[in-house]
Amino acid sequence: LFGIILFILFNNNDGFSIFKGNLSKIQKYNFSKIKNFYKIEPNLIFHNNNLIFFDNKGSILSFNDNSKLIWKINNYNKSEIKAGPLLSLAKSKDKLIVADNISKIYALDLNNGKVLWTIKNNSPSNSKIKVLNDKFFLVDENNTLNCFSINDGKLIWKHNTEKSFINSSKKLSILIKNELLIFSNSLGDITAVDVNNGKLTLTQLINFVCE
Repeated sequence: LFGIILFILFNNNDGFSIFKGNLSKIQKYNFSKIKNFYKIEPNLIFHNNNLIFFDNKGSILSFNDNSKLIWKINNYNKSEIKAGPLLSLAKSKDKLIVADNISKIYALDLNNGKVLWTIKNNSPSNSKIKVLNDKFFLVDENNTLNCFSINDGKLIWKHNTEKSFINSSKKLSILIKNELLIFSNSLGDITAVDVNNGKLTLTQLINFVCE
């Protein structure tokens, strides 16, 4: 159902861009192999013509349009690096929001890589990050939808759904339309909540599908 809604309404709002042009210059940067790379479905982040990505140790790197490394930051200790952090990235103006598979969430200044804040969630992230205004949203491995503040990482609200013994091998989906947030969990359930407070809302979902 979730995929059908996205296909019909073309409202997946996940930041895809249409590229028109030619690749006039190609350069390479050697990354060590990221274990379980297939699980994270990573996206590239662009900021002021810089490209942001990460490596197998959880380091985040920013390259300019000449492939020169501008900054590199690693916000993990030795034991966390050994655990093999897999990162999900999302941009909010000049901030980079990062969530991983070891329950760590943090924000960086995209201009210099400075760590702005770091928090520990109750469970690892299991979805892509969705940003809206001064908030961001993610679903964790407990099938809980979390709403956090972009400014300081504080939890604003959460919405619990039924837990599963088996986690999804793919990132779960989140969609925002007007005041409605729709997300899936690892059981295949689709839930619609008010984006401002996390309360279930059937009326808004009906209106959304009928638009």
